[in-house]
Formats: sequence, structure tokens, C-alpha cells
Amino acid sequence: MAVSMELIKELRAKTGAGVLDCKKALTETNGDVEAAVDFLRKKGLARAAKKSGRSTTEGVVVTKKSENELFMLAVMCETDFVARTDEYKTMAANLADTFYAELGETQKAVAVSEELVEKNREAVNEVVAKMGENIQVGDYTKFTGSENSHLYDYIHFTGKIGVAVEVVCEKDDEKLAELGKNICLHAAAYAPDFVSGDEISEDILEKERVIYRDQMRESGKPEKIIENIVEGKIRKFKEERCLLSQNFALDESKTVQQLIDECAKAIDCPVTVKRFARVYIGE
Repeated sequence: MAVSMELIKELRAKTGAGVLDCKKALTETNGDVEAAVDFLRKKGLARAAKKSGRSTTEGVVVTKKSENELFMLAVMCETDFVARTDEYKTMAANLADTFYAELGETQKAVAVSEELVEKNREAVNEVVAKMGENIQVGDYTKFTGSENSHLYDYIHFTGKIGVAVEVVCEKDDEKLAELGKNICLHAAAYAPDFVSGDEISEDILEKERVIYRDQMRESGKPEKIIENIVEGKIRKFKEERCLLSQNFALDESKTVQQLIDECAKAIDCPVTVKRFARVYIGE
């Protein structure tokens, strides 16, 4: 039978289950909402839905890596106790397998679409029913390497921060691999937003300028010197927010760009950081 959106909405309000699950339940029960509630409860889906409003600030970031692809997914839960179990980590990896095939390449970490989560609701809810906690799929990143690119990844010991980095170099060298690892460690600790100032849009910079001008006027600075102060603050903004200009986390006497230059000199080959992404839970 055809199931109306009104019935689906009613069932969702009662159970909180996904659209596709509600539609299936109503189809199986010939549009009987109460019977559909029982149907969902038997499947463990209504139970999962009741947990869906609970806070998910714990979890793990899981990684899948092949020769030229790198994929990271945040799978969130309620408690650190559950997140640390081998069973949860295995289930998170299985969820990553489920989403990996259907998610496209990204430049930065982005949220998994609600449509795709709904499409895979059964897989998610199976985990919820088994673990007894609210489980949510969070941000992901997926890099596909191109010619001369090298993909590196790092998961923080807490399991809650993951970093993916793509470095371009014509050589493949141990020093390059060490550089990739160090950049991952740095990005995990310092959380840059951009690779370099060239990535920052003029809209973002102008928004910062407006804020800085207002701050200067509030502090009573003369108009004739405000613009110079503002541009100085913009330079500082770029230094602090961009990966290449940040002081390296493990040796603040040098910037990340200087670290890259040292590597390039050591292996006698140009090295460029093309992109990075930081996937995290609960920060």
C-alpha cells in the first residue's frame, strides 16, 4: 500500500525512527501506526530513537587507507567507557566500511549528509541497539591522491582526533614520511584552519577587518593609524590560522614551512602540502 507523509510524520513523532524505517514499518503493517510502533520496537529501532537526543561527546575516529585513498570518519557515542571497548571500535570500523563506498572526495572535514545517514539508518541503529547508547555519525574526510602525492594520517592516542595530510613530492623518501607524520601531529595539536593565507577568502578577511576597526575605535585609537593597525592584525590572523606559518608544535623555533623547506633540501626535491583535514570529536 502507498504510505502517506502524514502517517510517516506521526510515526516518527512517536518513535523518532528514520523516514525510511517508518515507511517500511507502515508498509508492513498496512498503515496501522500502533502496529508500526511495535514493529519498530521489535527491530530495536524505536529503542534506538529514544536515545537519539542524548549527548555524544565521546567516540573514535576511524581510518581506512588504500594505496591512493585515505578516509576518516568520526563515530560518536555517549561514554568513554564504551568508546574504549574493542567491540565498539570494531563496530565503528564496520560503519566506516558502510559509508566509505558512498562518500565522495573532500578538501576539508565535512559532515555526513542526513540523506546518507537515513539511507544507512539500519546499519547505524544496529550498533545503537547492540551497544545501548546513542551512536551518531559525525564528520568525515576522503582524499584521493593524484600523481606524486603522498597521503599521511594520524590518530591521537585518545582516538578522538584524526588528521589526514596530502603532500606532493616527486620522490618517496623516509624523510618525507617523517615530515608527513610531523605535520599530522602538528595539525592535531594546533588545529589550523587553512594551509596558507592564499586559501583565505577576501570575505573572511574583510569580516576580520571590520571587527578590528571597531575594536580600535572603541579603544580610542586615532582614525589615521587605525588602518595600519588593522592590517597588522590581519597579518597576525594569517600567521595564527594557517598551517605553514604556525610555529611547529615540536620545535617552536621554526615554522611548519621551514620544516618543509628543510625536508625538501635534505631529499633534494620540492615538497608541497596540498591539503589537510582534521576530524575530531567533542572539542
